[in-house]
Amino acid sequence: MTYRIDAAPCINCGLCRLSCPTGAIKYFSTGRRLHVVAEDWCIDCDICRQVCPVDCITSHPDVQPPEAQRAAALDRAGQFARQGRQIRASVYTSITPVLERRRSARAGGSDMEGGGA
Repeated sequence: MTYRIDAAPCINCGLCRLSCPTGAIKYFSTGRRLHVVAEDWCIDCDICRQVCPVDCITSHPDVQPPEAQRAAALDRAGQFARQGRQIRASVYTSITPVLERRRSARAGGSDMEGGGA
């Protein structure tokens, strides 16, 4: 499976890039800031899609990276963990209100007022 980031709704908050355990999400500044998923680094953990406050990351299960690339990405994730690297708690703290509003809206409540993201 691979993930794609739709540039149109992306607000360039960087949460996907900060939360990726393998560094698979790359950032480019070419007139418009873009985040792109490097398929050969992705381990299909789905964290990027879950933290995105505007749902602009989609999964594509029909696209599979070669097994050697997936194995290398898993190895990089293991190295990341052995180094003791962690996602800063502030990432989760700052995204919590956005996710709560989004979940409420999906459940039928209309709690999207008040400066939603």
